[in-house]
Amino acid sequence: MTGFVSKNPRGAYLNYRDVDIGVNDHGEDSYKEGEVYGRMYFGKNFDRLVKIKTAVDPGNFFRNEQSIPTLPSKVYYAINEALHPPVLDQYKRKNKAVAQQ
Repeated sequence: MTGFVSKNPRGAYLNYRDVDIGVNDHGEDSYKEGEVYGRMYFGKNFDRLVKIKTAVDPGNFFRNEQSIPTLPSKVYYAINEALHPPVLDQYKRKNKAVAQQ
């Protein structure tokens, strides 16, 4: 754990966000920023959690400084197209603007 301890350690609490190890401003580089602390917190589960978060909350409505980030939309659609082509085709027909991105 030494590699992940803050320089000025303080008390830790359940559901407490340690902003010393990184924060996410949810901008263009949201995934890259979130990956820094996400891998520290969640280890091997990080990639799986990102896929789930992206599927459940693609607009990233439920977020905080250290929430699981979502995948960029192009990556998200590529993954879902491979897994659920009929569903994605129907979505694209209804939302032509998304299909053109």
